[in-house]
Amino acid sequence: TEPATGKRGDDLAARDRRLADLARRIGLFIQDWDEYELAVIEGPVRALGGSTWDRAGSWWLTVQMLDPNRTAVVSPTTVKKWAAGKGNADKGAVSGAVTRLWPEFECGSDNESDALALASMGAQRLGIAKFLKRSYHSDALLKVEWPAFIRERDEREMERRQELAGDALDRYEEEGVDRA
Repeated sequence: TEPATGKRGDDLAARDRRLADLARRIGLFIQDWDEYELAVIEGPVRALGGSTWDRAGSWWLTVQMLDPNRTAVVSPTTVKKWAAGKGNADKGAVSGAVTRLWPEFECGSDNESDALALASMGAQRLGIAKFLKRSYHSDALLKVEWPAFIRERDEREMERRQELAGDALDRYEEEGVDRA
């Protein structure tokens, strides 16, 4: 993340240049990913201060560069709930919680803490970060609209587990094991 460079009195041309430059830099960053399985981004924020329209424009410019079939959008309250256990947690609580989860990473700002929380949510949902097991992590993950490929994978896994359970039950019955 980078500090905001806009000024309250900027004219339309300056705001347009700033958004175009930001979109260009984000695009270069995304291009470096080659292939990505999942992008997790924070949903729009109803912010006080700053230019709401500029922030919304920046958000949509970013979303347009991502594959919608591989992108999850997480509400700000869900990010807070996942990181700190409360959807109304302040930035300091989120930052502190992320630092405790990932002490080896030094987040330079609250925005970087939020980004690391979002990445962690995606890693947990993909099964990469299995050590993240706080109950509020799971509760928060249930509130995210995950892309179809993840929901389809979950359905296949559920079918596989049901099949295994059915096979085990059949074996018990064949062996004459009393289930009561």
